[in-house]
Amino acid sequence: MNGLRRRIDNNPSIKIEMLNPIWELFGIYRDLKYIDYNTALRERQDLKSVVMENLQDLKERGILHWLDIDAIWFDHQKKRASHGVALLILNALEISLKADEA
Repeated sequence: MNGLRRRIDNNPSIKIEMLNPIWELFGIYRDLKYIDYNTALRERQDLKSVVMENLQDLKERGILHWLDIDAIWFDHQKKRASHGVALLILNALEISLKADEA
């Protein structure tokens, strides 16, 4: 379906705007492979809870005592800064540390 959409989108005789509702009906989106991590960490409760739990565990380890994880999280949630990727990297660090312990 995505290949079909590309072929149709690349056809200069077809107005792409007219087909967008049809593509959405079938669940075919151009940006399907993209997640806006900044927004997702502010709005998706499932993602927020997992990341927050891992960040608290990472903080309790004391290995990043020089990094204020709570301030990074708070500034991101209040939209003072966009730290989505940094928060996910810290989350991945904690998951890796937990995996090494198992």
